Parts: sequence; structure tokens; C-alpha cells
Amino acid sequence: MNSYELYQKLIEAINNKANEELEDSSLQIDPSQIWESLFKIAETSPHIIPQFIQLLTRLSFADESPIVDSQVKLLQDATNKEDKEKQFVKLLLLISFIDVDNSITIFDQLVSYIESEYKNLPKVPKFLVDFTKKCHVDVQPSIYKIFLKKFDDTFLENELNPAISTAFALFVNDESLPIKDKIIKLLTSNELCKISGCFILATNPSVFYKERRLLDYLVELAYSTEQNISNAAHKALRAIITDEANENNEYIAQKFIKSFDKYTPDTVQSFFKVLQTLLENTNKATINLINQIYQFAKNHLSDQSPVISAESIYLLAAIGQIDPISVLEVSDKVTNQCNRLLSSDFSGHAACRIASFFAITKSGEEFLETLQKSFVSNDVQMTNKERIELATQLATMSQNKENIKLIYKFVVDNLQNAGNSEFFYVMSAAVEITKKLEDSNDINQLYQILISLLEKQTDNVKVNAICEVIQVILELNNSIQADFVKKFFEDFLEGKLHIFGGLPLEAFGDGNSILFHLVAQHVEKFPEIAKSLNLAQKVFSVLFSISLDAVPDFLEIFYTCLKTKVLDSAAFSEKDQNSLLELVFPLYTTGEFGALAINNVIEALIADKDYLKQENIFESLETSIVSFAGSDSYGQAEEQFVHLISLALSVCNKEISEEFSKIIKDYIVIEEIFVNVIKLPARNIKIPQNVVVSMVQIALMSQSELKKNEISTESYNELKNLIQNEISNPETLKAIRNSLGKNKKNTLKFNKLFNVK
Repeated sequence: MNSYELYQKLIEAINNKANEELEDSSLQIDPSQIWESLFKIAETSPHIIPQFIQLLTRLSFADESPIVDSQVKLLQDATNKEDKEKQFVKLLLLISFIDVDNSITIFDQLVSYIESEYKNLPKVPKFLVDFTKKCHVDVQPSIYKIFLKKFDDTFLENELNPAISTAFALFVNDESLPIKDKIIKLLTSNELCKISGCFILATNPSVFYKERRLLDYLVELAYSTEQNISNAAHKALRAIITDEANENNEYIAQKFIKSFDKYTPDTVQSFFKVLQTLLENTNKATINLINQIYQFAKNHLSDQSPVISAESIYLLAAIGQIDPISVLEVSDKVTNQCNRLLSSDFSGHAACRIASFFAITKSGEEFLETLQKSFVSNDVQMTNKERIELATQLATMSQNKENIKLIYKFVVDNLQNAGNSEFFYVMSAAVEITKKLEDSNDINQLYQILISLLEKQTDNVKVNAICEVIQVILELNNSIQADFVKKFFEDFLEGKLHIFGGLPLEAFGDGNSILFHLVAQHVEKFPEIAKSLNLAQKVFSVLFSISLDAVPDFLEIFYTCLKTKVLDSAAFSEKDQNSLLELVFPLYTTGEFGALAINNVIEALIADKDYLKQENIFESLETSIVSFAGSDSYGQAEEQFVHLISLALSVCNKEISEEFSKIIKDYIVIEEIFVNVIKLPARNIKIPQNVVVSMVQIALMSQSELKKNEISTESYNELKNLIQNEISNPETLKAIRNSLGKNKKNTLKFNKLFNVK
């Protein structure tokens, strides 16, 4: 079976299990067939294995099989390094379903392989590093305990085994925190043990990020004179810095900056790379952290070392991306260093760093010609990555059409040949050059190249990066050829993009991919092409065969189809309406993205009376509010509940007040609604604009209406204070005015109540 056939078989089995149908031999799948297909997929399309793991987990799949035995035997017998690594990848991807004996053999083989590699070079094998960047490995709890014992036993015997520690790094999980003391022993032992300890931390930053003792050891190892130890420590630090759960970046910055004097001219660039990573992680770049790095960079601007001076400018450029005004005061000091740096032996490397600063501050015109010469000269030493970054900044700074054309050609060449380490730099360059393109042929060529890259890409992070560039092209241009757009739509609908790995469209969507947003953007830009392909109907049909987590991704596309009239109201039957409402309302419990997706779709349906019968939406709202209020979720998920109430208010504001009472009278009084809303700012939850608009409708009620709905004076005053705070935002005030429309009575009452002119 190929990936598509296996997926369909597993879905069928899951549906049968859910429906508790009688076993039918024609629907059963031979475990050997499953294993055979899985190993083929793991070899040809490893990136889609997670989709199968999800399905097989739901079926409680775990089976000993001769096919697994034979694959493990191939691993044991492999003498060629490349063949052995390929076998490891396949088996590790599927180890969560592999029996105990074979799992132990795989682990032991991995340890032996790492030992042999460590004898040749004191570095974690590259294939293992690459594997952990892309894949997460889970094993059965009983097997994890066996692996953990193997790891623990090396400490009992006081004969630390770095190969076992390195292998165990793949299987560390949230229950592994107690091993932190053992990691410290590794970090304070010999070279290979230190490297393996760093690898455990680099691979599992979310498990250990709170342990400041571990961070202290990493900072010390980072300035080690042993290059391999230093590299391993820097990788671990950067992994922890960028981990979503980590809250210790201020602490890391403070400790790390104090270690600056320990670095040598040969290693100092690694030091600056960590500080760059701290700044790039903008959602954790606090004012205190930025100030620490700003003061450090400012103090070293005039350093005699061209490397330190240029890297300090680069840090200031990164700070400028977060807050451009903050670096203006050092602009003259940076300018004063430029002639020295651009005439030094470090000139090529300095060029992109200086250009980064000038691109942010919109200054440095006097150096533009020198920077452009550095870009085109083969005599100026710089890495291709640095040349690409320089191209990005020159595209921002330059207005000369000849220079733009030259940069465009360079970007196009690199788009088609970029290596892994250069990929994201090229994407940044493509974004900037797109903003300067005027020739429709160039625009279409760039679009075509990017779509071609998108079709072939299997890495979701890279797919997102490509999508972001295409989004910019669509935002700025209306000259994309229809044939290109049609092919993109067709490839998406037919699952031909390599990221799908031969699976049907409904196997994807989890809120982590920009691809679905890109499709929606294409629909908005090219509705006629989408309509000609029946895109809305196809997306609608997929909605009913995907997981709830995936629904918001597809809803965004469907919403755009409604908004742009790609879907004819005649093609949207009452049966379709009811099916959609039954599907989407449970999404209010899945989080912010899901709730917003539903509100958008329902609002679009309400906007066109031909799409939706009003009684259907009222019935669904009533059912959902009652269900939510009576469930355990209520009180724990105010944000989602507010979106649900917001939708109810939004719908009811368009209808008569009797309908409003019909929905919520017996279940949740109006006062309880906005009491929940009032709590949101204290919980750092932003109140959605449409909720504020709905709250205004309550604030404008007459005294008799307030009394009828049992709204106390205290609650009413709290509501007024909330609205008063929210209307300080001009966009919110504009939305309120739009909602009041031509109703002069309510407009005057609103203006007087909130002292608005």
C-alpha cells in the first residue's frame, strides 16, 4: 500500500471503531501490510510519519512482526555508514510501535554506532543532530524505563558512557527532570561527556530550561578552549534561548555578557551569535534584556578589534529592528567607525553588519556605493550567507534601478541553489527585493520560482518561510498570471505538494502552517479562478473528514470563499448550513484561533441572508451556550466563552430583542456575560473588538431594560469603565461608531455617556 491507501484504510478502521460496527474481515488490515507500508513511507516521505502515528495511536496499534525483525537485522548487518544511518532513521521514526526486544536492539546499536563515531571525531554524529531537529521520538513507558536504567547504570559504576548519554538524549521526556544532577556530572567530566551532556540539553530544552545551575555550566563551557565543547555548549544555549517555555533569557544575558573577557579572537563571533539569538527571540526580548545588550554593544562600538566593533553594530541593528528609535542616539558613533571597518581585513564581513544598521536607521547614504562595491566584488572576502544578507539590506537601501536588477538576479540565482544554512537568508532577501520590483515579468518569474520551491519542500518551517514571501508578492502586485495561480490551486486541492507526501488534503491542518492562509489569500486575490475550480465546495466537503484541530485552517479558506462570493448561495443548502453549524460550534473549546475562525464564518453567513436561515444560527447558539455554561470548561476558558457570547450578541444585535432573550434568558444573564468580560484584562487577555461593540449595546439600554435583565448599578458602572478604557483605541472607537450607524439617538447617548466628541 502507498501512503494514500494506508491512510484511507486507517481512517476506515477508526470510523468502524467509533461506530462500534461488527468486525468485517474485508475491512481488517494485516499488521504486516501496515509495517511494510510504514517502512516504505519512513524511507521516502519521513515527514508524514507523524500523521500515521496519530492514527495508529488511536487504534492502539502495536504488533510484533517479522518485517520489524528483518528491518532490525538490516541495521545490525549494515556495514556502510550511509546505509546504517538510513536504517536508524526509519526505525527511530517508528520505535513507538516496535516491541521491547527490537527497541533494545535499536538502542544498543545506536550506542555502538556513536561510540565508533566518537573515536573518529569528538562530535555528535551529524545525522543524529539533523534527525533531532526535525523529528520527535516517543517510546512506550516500559521501554523508556529500560533506556533510563541503561543511562543511570553508567553513573552507578562511575564509568560514564558518553555514547549511552548521547543515545538517551533522543528519548528524554517530561518525566526526565530528575536526571539533571547526572547531566551536571556529564558537564563536569571529560570532553565527550561534556559534549553528550550539552546534546541532551540542546535536544530537550523545554525539560531543563528552569535549571539555572545547568545554564551556569553551559555558560562556562561556551568559552572553553576546546572548540568542540564550546560549539556544543553554544548550540545548547541557543536551543534553550529559543524554546517557547523558557523564561530565563534575562538571566542568560546577564551571565553571558559577564563571560565576554573569556573569549579569544578566534571564538568571539560565537559569543555575539548567542546575543543575536537573544534579540531575535523578540517575544522574550524584555526591556531589561535589551538594555543589557544595548549597553554592552554601545561600550564596544569603538573596540580596536574590527570583529568586535562590527559585531557590536550588528547587535545594535538587531535592537533597532525591535525599537528603531532606541538606536538613533548611537547613529553618529556607528558612522564614525564605518571607514575604518570597511577598509580593514574584516571589510567583507563588516559590510553586511553595517548595512543592517543603516537599513534600520534609514541612513548611511554616503556608504551605499562602497557597500555595493563590496557586494559585487569577488576580491572582498565574505561568506555567501553574508553576501545574501548584504543583498537584503541593499535592496532596502537602494533606489537605483540597475542595482535593484543586479540584486534581483543574485536573489533568483540563490533561490534555486541555496543550501540549508542559507535558505532563510535568501527568503529574507526575496521579501525585500519583491518590494522594489516593477517589471511584471520579474514578478511572475519570482512567483513561479517560489511556487516551484513550495511544491517540492517537505520541511514545514521552510514551507512557512516560502509562503511568507509569496504573501508579500500578492499584497504588492496584481500582475500574477492566471495560469500560475490556477496550477497552485489545483496542486493544493489534489494534494500534489510534496509536504502532503501523497496523503489527501484532509490529512493536514493544525494551525502551524501558513500554507492555508496563503491559499485563502489567493482566493481573495483571484476569486474567479477559485470559483472556476469549485474550490469552496471542495474545501467544504473536506471539513467533515478532518480532526477538530485542523478545522480552523480550512475554515479560513471557506470564510474567504464566502466573503468573496466564490460560493454561490444557491449551492449552500439548508442541509449544508446545519452540518456546518453542528461541526464548528464545538471549536469554541479548542482555543482562540478556533473561536475567531467560527465567528468570521458565521458573520459572513449572516451578512448575506441568502446563505443562512436565521433560526438555524439561533438554535445552534442556544445549544452551545447551554452546553458551555453547564460544562467543566466554563470558568476555565473565559476567552473562548467570550467569543461565543460575542457571536450571540452580534447576531442578536441584528435581530429583535425577543430573540436575544430566547437564547440566554434561562441560562446566562447579561450581567454574567460582561462580568466575565470585565475579568479578562486582569488575566492579560485582550478583549476582542467585536465584544466591546456588543458591550456598548448593553451600556445603551434604557433603565427599564437594565432592570429587566437584573443588571446592578455596580456592574453597570464597571461596564462603563471598561468601555471607557477600550475606546482610547481609535480603531475600537471607529468600530463602535460603525455599529451605531445612522441611529442618531444611540449615537448621541453614546457620545454623552462616554464624553466623546
